[in-house]
Amino acid sequence: MTHEDERREVKVDMPKEIKLNMSYEDYMRLAILWVTMDTKDLAKALYVVKVAAKGSYIMGLFGGEKKSGSERYAGLVVSDLKPVNDGLYLRLYNTDKEYLVPSDLMRRHGIDIYKVYYLGTINPFKCSALNVILSSMGEKQLKEFIEEVIRINKEAMTEADERRLRKLSKEVKARINVLRGSHYVVYRGNRVFTACVPEDLSKSVSAFNTGYIECRNAKQAYYYAAILNYMAYKVISEGREFMRDHYARPSLAIVAAKLTWKDLPSELRDEIARLSHELSRKLTWIDYPNQKKALLETAKTPEFAKIIELLDKHIESAGKQRMLEGALGLVSVVSRKEFLKRLRRGS
Repeated sequence: MTHEDERREVKVDMPKEIKLNMSYEDYMRLAILWVTMDTKDLAKALYVVKVAAKGSYIMGLFGGEKKSGSERYAGLVVSDLKPVNDGLYLRLYNTDKEYLVPSDLMRRHGIDIYKVYYLGTINPFKCSALNVILSSMGEKQLKEFIEEVIRINKEAMTEADERRLRKLSKEVKARINVLRGSHYVVYRGNRVFTACVPEDLSKSVSAFNTGYIECRNAKQAYYYAAILNYMAYKVISEGREFMRDHYARPSLAIVAAKLTWKDLPSELRDEIARLSHELSRKLTWIDYPNQKKALLETAKTPEFAKIIELLDKHIESAGKQRMLEGALGLVSVVSRKEFLKRLRRGS
């Protein structure tokens, strides 16, 4: 065989050219965002105040994980409280009874009860919050407060509760950033990134296993809650599997899909925001077994069904199908079942 024949035998699989309907400048901007994951740049791209990849780091909400041969300790989550003159009776998670906490002790250590938006409290378009004792003066003051509560209630406290509270004092970690703005979207940071707009932001904190977007106004917040829930729904309906940890990737996915606040006609985004707001007010919080079921159930509501319809039509008419597919690839992978299905049909 001659060199010429060898050259003819060589077959090179060249990459397919995919038309993204995206300018070179937009493509490079997205590539830079992907590499750097800079939240300030993401905020500019979304036209919002702030993007936070993670909320505040708090260890000890529920007393740590149950380990073989060890007792689970007390948690920072408030199970019950009863106000009394100059203080309150407080029972923390995994303790047997409530204990007296004087008001001056709380003031001295900067203690208050905060609303914490935690992964397990977020559903599509609706969230609840945990009531949690935290200190505005830092972790050291929180630890000292717990030790003082033990000392003050020494005679009334059970031995088991004393052990649990002392372990909490030792193990607790809390570096909090209070949500001081007016309009937020909070989303789950693991697996199914369902999102909601918190209704009560007084003394509020977003937990470490959530991410959030601080928006310019309420309309924008409800719009982005709808977009995040829509994209999470599309992951499921397309037979894909969610990645484990997301951080700021859901925000990046919105940019990649060209579904930002400025990417849609104002009439369309206003209608999506209106439907999102209506649905958020209408829903009650439910303890779903998982968020896939939560999304599929919510998709049966007229409001979310209409949001899906409007966005599907926009994506098709604007030729953004490839962009959406690429965006979903930032937060999910094709499931084995879906991969085999595509393989059989040759796509």
